This record gives sequence, structure tokens and C-alpha cells, in this order.
Amino acid sequence: MTGDLLHLIRDAEKKAEKIVKDATLEARKIIEDARSEAKQILKQASTGDIKEESKQLEKTREKYEAKIRKLEEEAENQRNELKEKSSKKEEEAIDYVTKALLVD
Repeated sequence: MTGDLLHLIRDAEKKAEKIVKDATLEARKIIEDARSEAKQILKQASTGDIKEESKQLEKTREKYEAKIRKLEEEAENQRNELKEKSSKKEEEAIDYVTKALLVD
């Protein structure tokens, strides 16, 4: 039982690490896409109406910043949930071991 609880705690920690890693990779991809799009807009702006392109660039930046914030919030929420579950399982493991020692 104790081993199972410890495995559950480790699994929760691994899942939290994976969520953070995935969110980081997704954020990097979004940033790269935003940079690429910004470069294209700036290139177009040099040949066209700069004011209109600036507005488009600002909208694109805001869109990607919102996506990044959302990913960061989701990762943080999932990390907190997994920490709570891990803490609860750790408490259960400690209670189990304590009870097992007291019974013997």
C-alpha cells in the first residue's frame, strides 16, 4: 500500500513536470510563430501602409500574448492540482505507515 501511494505521488510529480514542459514548448512555438508573423508584417510594412501594418502587428502580438498567458495559467493550475493530490497521497502514506507501526 505504501509503495502504491509513493508511486502515485511520483506519477503526479512526473505529470506536473510533463505539463510544464509541454506548456513551455507550446509557448516557445507560439513565440516563434509570432516572431515570424511580425517579420512578415514588418517586411510588408516597408513597402506599404505602415500605419495599417502596425495595427495588424499589435493585434497579432496581443493575440499571442493572450495565448501564452492562457497556457501559463493552465500549466500553473494543473501543477497546483497535482501538488495538492501529491500532498494528499503523501499524507495518506504517512498515516498508513504510522498506523502500521503502531499496530505492530
